[in-house]
Amino acid sequence: MQALSFLQKKWQRIKNTKLLSFEDLNAVSGKQYSYTVCAVNGTEKSEFVPVDFVRRLVNPKVTYENTAKGIKVSWQKISGAKGYYVYRRGYSNGKWGGWERIATSSTNQYFDLKVKSGQYYRYTVRAFDGKIKSAYTSGKTLMYLKTPAVSVAKASVGAKVTWIKSAGTKCYYVYRREYKGGKWTKWQRLTKTTKAYTDKTAKKGKAYQYTVKAINENYESAFIASKTFKR
Repeated sequence: MQALSFLQKKWQRIKNTKLLSFEDLNAVSGKQYSYTVCAVNGTEKSEFVPVDFVRRLVNPKVTYENTAKGIKVSWQKISGAKGYYVYRRGYSNGKWGGWERIATSSTNQYFDLKVKSGQYYRYTVRAFDGKIKSAYTSGKTLMYLKTPAVSVAKASVGAKVTWIKSAGTKCYYVYRREYKGGKWTKWQRLTKTTKAYTDKTAKKGKAYQYTVKAINENYESAFIASKTFKR
């Protein structure tokens, strides 16, 4: 009944072309459409027969970022979609590998925990409803950098901040925040370094937390606050 009702609607001419293909950019996600083509030569026109129905599903726009656990992949929800396929490709030996489907999700985010620090990745997502799938577009390149595990100890002067190195890292940013007035201050970057750092400005009786970001050019890790340290 739905198909019959649809066919009773008038045909709308949407394009005159000499080409053998056409992309309908105005099709709405989640709606069904049928298309047909009429060949024309002057006043002569061919008969036309509608093709089977097709449902339009918009390509999800994908973003991703480093987190403390892995790479978080996010996308907007698509009207008419029942779920999403998540794909990944990695860069090794000077070239990109093929797309690998790594997850099926009913939400609009996925955490990829099977990533290696210092490696490049790209992600894409396809919306689906049964056999109907959206196209997909590759997102930007991201290098995964593992979040450094930070420890803090008393030094002869101040506090010594150390961390476990992350593969692929060129340098580290060291941050500190202080507890005062009943709340934590904003994170303040103390230094850019490649090795352990001693914060000689840490004062006795004050409570601090430290964190470290792994950096490689435009890529950076997430960070986690250390345990509270009191000099």
